[in-house]
Amino acid sequence: MKTHFLKAAAVAAVVLASAPAVAQQASVLVVNLDRVVNESAAGRAAGTELKAKAEAISAKDKSLAEKFKTEEDALTKQKDSVEKGIMQPAQFEANVRGYQERRNKDIQDFNKLRVDFQRSQAYVVEQITAGAAPIIQEVMRERGASLVVKEGALEAFSNTLDITSTVVQRLDQKLPKVSTTPPPAPAQPATPATPPKK
Repeated sequence: MKTHFLKAAAVAAVVLASAPAVAQQASVLVVNLDRVVNESAAGRAAGTELKAKAEAISAKDKSLAEKFKTEEDALTKQKDSVEKGIMQPAQFEANVRGYQERRNKDIQDFNKLRVDFQRSQAYVVEQITAGAAPIIQEVMRERGASLVVKEGALEAFSNTLDITSTVVQRLDQKLPKVSTTPPPAPAQPATPATPPKK
């Protein structure tokens, strides 16, 4: 099964209607925004970049889990040494504090990677859907349609109403590539660190 790294949300700039409104309209077109994002040239190129980033984050997750386990195992042995009088308690406590500080720093850095990745995903979708909006409006005018409905809002419809392929084709000409680097995020209050899964 193909994994999509991009998922289109509602596009505020495009006139999209819910299913109940469709029954009151005589001229309706349908668009699949997820396909527009994932099948467009810009979406495919960005998806390749995002896949590489996702794989790097997964590798980092595994590396940190192994690192934490190694250090925790070492501390367990040191604790045994303290109980046997081989190591001074003060030294053991200092080692524990040092480990906790390093661990918290690693977790904060890892969480930042995940947040940055999610922002990259959202930014790609934002750029593509913004680029698709005027194209959808253009196709609406050309076909004399009253509105465009998201495909998921309908149980069934004629393929002749689906403008997704047309939108993708025109979008490829007007927006062949988008950036995966979003603008700097505004400063946020610090949040508790969430450790990577083991």
